[in-house]
Amino acid sequence: MRVIQASPSPMSLVGIPLQRWLYAMRIWAATVVALATAFWLQIDSAPTAAVTVSILALQTHGQMFHKSGYRLAGTGLGIVASVAITGLFSQTRDLFIVAVAVWLGVCVFVAGLFDGNRAYGAVLAGYTVSIVAVLQVDTPQNVFLSGLNRGAAIAIAIAALALVNSLTGAPSVYVGLKQKLAAAQAAVTAFALKALRGETVFATATADLMRLVTSLRPEIDALYLESTRGHHRGQAARTLAAALVMEVEAAYALTLCPPTGQSSQQQVADVLQGGDRNLINALRTRLLDQASDVSDLVATSLIRLLDTEIAVAEALADLHLDRRPARNIRLRLYRSRRVAAWGGCRIMLAMMTLGFILAATNWPSTSTAYAFAGVIVALGATLPDVRAFSKAALIGVPLAAAIAGVVQFLILDGVDQFELLALGLAPAIIGAALLQSSSKPQRALFGFVLLVFVPQILAPSNPETYDPQSYLFTSALATLSAVAIYVSLILVPPPSAARRLRWTMADARDDARRALQAATSIAVDEAAFHDAERIGQIGALFGPQTGSSDAALRQALLLAETGSAARAAHAALAGSHVFGAAI
Repeated sequence: MRVIQASPSPMSLVGIPLQRWLYAMRIWAATVVALATAFWLQIDSAPTAAVTVSILALQTHGQMFHKSGYRLAGTGLGIVASVAITGLFSQTRDLFIVAVAVWLGVCVFVAGLFDGNRAYGAVLAGYTVSIVAVLQVDTPQNVFLSGLNRGAAIAIAIAALALVNSLTGAPSVYVGLKQKLAAAQAAVTAFALKALRGETVFATATADLMRLVTSLRPEIDALYLESTRGHHRGQAARTLAAALVMEVEAAYALTLCPPTGQSSQQQVADVLQGGDRNLINALRTRLLDQASDVSDLVATSLIRLLDTEIAVAEALADLHLDRRPARNIRLRLYRSRRVAAWGGCRIMLAMMTLGFILAATNWPSTSTAYAFAGVIVALGATLPDVRAFSKAALIGVPLAAAIAGVVQFLILDGVDQFELLALGLAPAIIGAALLQSSSKPQRALFGFVLLVFVPQILAPSNPETYDPQSYLFTSALATLSAVAIYVSLILVPPPSAARRLRWTMADARDDARRALQAATSIAVDEAAFHDAERIGQIGALFGPQTGSSDAALRQALLLAETGSAARAAHAALAGSHVFGAAI
């Protein structure tokens, strides 16, 4: 077992690591560069460039490039939808509200089937309609031009971020991911040693370990665009993640075997702890020779565990050597379609209700409030708890409005020099970025809200207007939107944990049944990652403080083991060489 050396304590300033300060400075610098470029090119949507920098504010090269690609794709799809919805329904208010709400609900449903930046791209296609079509509902002839200006501002922001990250040496996702994968490998080996030594292995601990590995999937996807060697690194990291999940599954399966002598298990534990590849291969050969028949569950389980350890070692070597693995695999994502549909319908109903209420008031420019609401609810839809984001927005949006007012009317106070605007933005952007980079989820969420809505409400222009009435109007509507969305999401609750558990377990039983009935084209390790995603989600439903999901976890693990064994058997009967086929 490889030992991870403890890293030295990072340098800090006023208790905040220096790395977070550098990150915040990069975001401020990129915001300034994006705004300066947009003003120079006389782009009408210059504030969009600043907001785009805030949304793409990620700490590594690879993650930024990966998210940028989906932002461009989502924006393009959203502009097309904006033109279509405005052209069809701009003259019929009620149908327009329904169309916008349905489109946003569909996009949130699609986002619920993905993770990471793919989910973000889907919701971006939704709230682009809120920004482009809703704000231009009274001037439908300007929708296409508004969309083009928005796309240009986004491209400027992406270029600004890439330039600043390159000049300031932003960290690589590859370096951090290697460390996380090495730590996950050490944890998996320790877990396997516990199983080999006959110690108690809890289903909750197994689910936590699976969730640790599967949570790295978005970072693995970000490797592909980071460098010229990104494709090989990404494939090696995918292979390693799948092998780690297979090792966890094999170790847990060992605990299901009937009690027997401990000599063989102790030998396997010794070679795993030593990590010598030659000894592992030699012991595997010896166990194959000693195994009497396939009914010897312990022997076949030990061989399977050694196979997974060999696969992990090969994938680690490929990753460190930037070498392309022998086989390209997919890390299959699990998402419940019923949960995603519920989330989409919930957002659709909330936006439809809010739209009709705002329309009934006959207030001027209610479209602005409706557009803000669409942005808030869509951004939160990519998070595990939309209501948590709406709660953060409930506090963060008024605070962002206050900060924007301080910057505009107290710090700048009528100046028109861009250099002073850049300096005036520095405290707000750097402070929000420091919060957003925090390891504490609530602080990070709150910082993200500030980072997005401060430039959105401030809306710097060239020349700056300094219109108090416009500022108060925008701030009031943004705050109203945050309050309305928070109340709407309370009235339309999410599915309960028990309901989500029933849906997830039904999917697990269906997958196991299909695996038993017939051979599929899905490889054993790819299916194992899919099962591990599901098991990790079950473990997260009730939290670590309760054992409510323990029985469901044990059942899900048994179903995953059944499906894995069935797929391996079908592959063996077909004469295919399948990783982990010893059952």
